Amino acid sequence: MSAKSPRLEIQVPTEDASRPSWKRVSIIAVVGFLVGIAWPRLAGIKLGPSAPSNEPSAAASASAGAVPSGVLSSTPLPAAVPTGTPSTSAATPAVIAPQINIARGVLLSCRTADGESAKGKECGELNGLDKLAETRIRRLATCPGAESESGRLSVVLTLDFKGGRANADVGKSSTVKGTEALGTCLKQHFLAFDLASIAHQHPRYTVSFQTTFTPAPGGAPASAPASVAAPDAPPPPVPGPGASADGPPDTAPAPAPAASGETLSIEWDVALIRETPRTGTIVARLRKGAKVKVAGTQDGWYHIRFGDDFGTEGWVYRGAIGR
Repeated sequence: MSAKSPRLEIQVPTEDASRPSWKRVSIIAVVGFLVGIAWPRLAGIKLGPSAPSNEPSAAASASAGAVPSGVLSSTPLPAAVPTGTPSTSAATPAVIAPQINIARGVLLSCRTADGESAKGKECGELNGLDKLAETRIRRLATCPGAESESGRLSVVLTLDFKGGRANADVGKSSTVKGTEALGTCLKQHFLAFDLASIAHQHPRYTVSFQTTFTPAPGGAPASAPASVAAPDAPPPPVPGPGASADGPPDTAPAPAPAASGETLSIEWDVALIRETPRTGTIVARLRKGAKVKVAGTQDGWYHIRFGDDFGTEGWVYRGAIGR
């Protein structure tokens, strides 16, 4: 006879019994807070980067005048003090311009339209060449190194009237030291040499000009330092009583303009003579007392002739001759 199976009983909890215990939930939450947040702080453990501090650290504060990184200071940093005193550059010594004497041009040779060669007097004359060539040759006084030259420079011009050009070279009889530098400068001065005004019979000529360099006693400045303007115009006068900053009072009589053909003297210590008014190439420098002959005027500049027999021309600022 088989044994009886035990009775199966199923218990269904009530609604109140199925709800979780809030007391347990509270205990778990408190324990989690203490483990996750409070305990690292109490133990001094940093779980993430700390916020930047507005106060400099003690080590940074100890450095003299240093501002720590990340801290803005309202106190301006002291200006850097140069370790050495600025050196005062010595004044640039004046460059001495040599005196240049130019003899009349000598016809060496020529070539006729038939291609035949002739020499000396057989070539005839070249009227008007001396004056134009001397103006260009005198500009050698402004070339680099010319202030130290002394001796003879033979200037040989080859004139090609058919091609309308001129070539300048240094002759073998030259005794100056800087023949190469002067030769380069000489070629530049004859690049745009106009042959149209020179009367001629043949298409090609070779002419020599003997030029002598003599150092000027006492010297005139051949060029102003780069930081000093060339003395074309005088510095503005200091206004006196009754005078405006633009010039003398209106009651002061203005100097009478120079008349064409009038001979005057340079009143400045050194006057720059230019090829054209204001910005033209400097062709000469005249000392105080040099005689010039007025040939015309333009915008406060005078077209003058100067030198031997007033054979050289240029432009000078009116103030240099007191007009």
